Parts: sequence; C-alpha cells; structure tokens
Amino acid sequence: MNIIIGAGLTGLSTGFHTKNSIVLEKSGHIGGLGGSIKKNGFIFDYGEHNLRIENNYLEGEENKYYIDFIKKILKNNLIKTKKQAFIYFEGNYHVRPFQHNLFGARKDVVRDCLIGALKSDRDKVPKDFKENLINLFGEGLCQYFMFPYNQKAWGYDLSKMKPKLWISKRFGTIFDMDKFVTGAIFPHKEDKTRINYPQSGFQQIGDSIYTLIKDKVKLNSKVTKINQKNKTVEINNSETVQYSTLISTIPLPELIKLISDVPDKVRKAAEELKYNSLLCINLGVNRPNITDKQYIYYPEEKYPFVRLSFPMNQSSATVPAGKSGICVEIVYSKWRPIDKEKILNEIESHLINIGIITKEDEILFKETTDDKYSYIIQDLDCDKNLKIIQDFLNEIKVHSIGRYGEWKHSGVEHAILDGKNIGEKS
Repeated sequence: MNIIIGAGLTGLSTGFHTKNSIVLEKSGHIGGLGGSIKKNGFIFDYGEHNLRIENNYLEGEENKYYIDFIKKILKNNLIKTKKQAFIYFEGNYHVRPFQHNLFGARKDVVRDCLIGALKSDRDKVPKDFKENLINLFGEGLCQYFMFPYNQKAWGYDLSKMKPKLWISKRFGTIFDMDKFVTGAIFPHKEDKTRINYPQSGFQQIGDSIYTLIKDKVKLNSKVTKINQKNKTVEINNSETVQYSTLISTIPLPELIKLISDVPDKVRKAAEELKYNSLLCINLGVNRPNITDKQYIYYPEEKYPFVRLSFPMNQSSATVPAGKSGICVEIVYSKWRPIDKEKILNEIESHLINIGIITKEDEILFKETTDDKYSYIIQDLDCDKNLKIIQDFLNEIKVHSIGRYGEWKHSGVEHAILDGKNIGEKS
C-alpha cells in the first residue's frame, strides 16, 4: 500500500497518479492552502491565487500535460479575466510591476530610481537576495519599493536569503531597462495579460480531483507516528497501517517530528528551516463593485497588510449579488511579529483611509484564517540543511514532495506535476 500524507493539491495529485494508494488528511476537508472557505454565500481563497495556463513557468511536454489536466478537470468552469494588479504607493496606484510603471510618482522618486538603475551593476554576482536586488534595480528603486515590499512579503532579513529565487518573479523582481525608462516618462498602456481562475474559487481544483479519487481519501486521519523500521504509520494515536511506499506532502519540520529514531543532526537541520506565516482577514461588504481591481500591493510600512485581493473580480460566483469581498493578507514570522488583535480592530479604519470602503459601508462579517506555513524562506543555510534531511529520507525510503515537502517555491502547476512524477515512480 502506498500511503500519501496530506490532501492538499500535491497530495491529491499524487493520489490520482498513484495506484494502490490512500491519502491521509488530518482535517475534515481537502485542498490545503490551495483551498477556499465559504461564508454566507462568499468564497475566499487562502490568500491570492490564479492559474498560469498560457504563460506558464514550466516548459516542454510537462507543461502541456499540466494545461490539459487543468482544462480536463475544470471543464467549462475556467474563467479568463483581464489582469488588474496594482501597487499602492504614496496615495497613487501604479500598475504592477512598479519598476515599469513609475509614471505619476514624485519627480524625485522617479529621478532616484532612474539614476540608480543606470548605475547598477547587473553583471555583478550577488552574495544574497538584498544584494541581488541592488545589482538588478539600483539603490533608488530598492529604497522606495524593493526593500520595504520584499521585507514585508518575506518577514525575514533579505541579506540572509539566497540571491536567486524562482519565486522572485511573483514578488516583482523582473527588469527591462526600456520598460523602466518608458514607464517613468509615459502613462501605462493597457495591459493585455489575461489570467485564469476557477469559477467557484480555488477549492474547485481540489474538489475536482477529489471526486475522481474519493474512495482513496481518508479525512480526519492525522498521522501521529511513523515507524521507519517497521514501515508503519500510526493514525490518530490508535490505528496502525503498513506501507510499501510513504509519500509526504506536509511541511518537512512536521514530517521529521513524526519519524522514529531520527538522528540529532537531522532534527537540528529541520528545526533550522525558515518560513513565514499568513493571516488573512476576510470581509463581506454590503455594496457591489467597491473596486475593479483584483490585487493591490502595499509596500509602505504604515499599512500592516502586504496585499488586498478582491475575489468578485476573479469570478462573480464568489460573492452574492450586490456584495463585495475583500481578503486582507498580512505576512508575519518570528522575525517580524505582529499584534493580531490590534490589526483586526484597526483593519476597517485602514481600508477607509485608503478609499477601499467608506464609513457608511456595512461590513457583513469579518473572519480570519491563520496559516503557520505560508511561503518557505530559502536562507543562506537552506541548501545545507535540506541535503542533511533529504539524505536521511532517501536512506529510509520516504518521499517528501511539494512546496513544503521539498521546501521549494512552487505553484499549482508544480503541485500537479509533482504528484504525476512521483506516481510514475511508485
């Protein structure tokens, strides 16, 4: 029996692609952080999500498989919309990415950013992520945007992170000198980029896979111990099940805690892995069309949130008629702690001050989700610690895959393909 731990998108994909398998999920629902919550007719994802179909990060035949898979399981429930992503900087909206749309910012900001970009040394090999940003964009843009935004988004010292990050694209770290200069002089031209989204929220992806493998998935089945010598897993501190192959998609630090007889150096390496957490405040507003934007990013420190997202502008099916939804995303970590109660009490004032809602708006509800593991942080010691852990897991023949299982930056496309690839080997 092949046992898969975790029914997030990677675990569900693994269950779909793996014969003679069961998927164990500790909670009473599937989807993990790729899921959604429902409240009074509103649907909120666990943070902002969208599907990359045409302009995918992956290349080659695997890319085609992923595209065909998503289109097959979602059928006619895949919505394509115009991308509406913005940066809110000093009271003005700039189309994302900021470095290509400086027009409208203060003259001294534009001047400092352009001079910094012209002086930057993009051929210099950076020693860390902070230096990589300086080399790429120059001191000006880093001062006004790249440093404050990335510091909020990661919740960790940028000078202690690896210099090259796959996910840096998503955090606005792409550069084109022609666009940089043009975007500083002229207003932004219409962005023709289109993004894809499941009609009923991201949960629809997991639900679509789940309907195909429902008999394989066991909910409310928390793995409480893994005996590597006997090749058994204990479920809910009671039932014991034998496995031939064990595939885990849960965070590496949590997996190592479950395994018996783990060497001290492996435990220490797992404890040293870095990550941040995500607090989402979801609000239902009794007014339609409060904005036409999908995402707004906030680099300035005076705002506790790093991003706002508006699900109704991804799909009208995510809100009742005549209503609007807001997802407020706050990143935190032990290096960047937050006062959750204070933020929750002040969030409506912040939204009023930036013009998202008005004092007259009726807030129908305000609920939170709080996820311990959000983005993994690849610090300068990450590769060394991962090698220690993965060497041990390979030795005991336990497969750990996915964003948290491999401690890598990844998206939906990788979750689907990770499951496919491990399924072909099992």
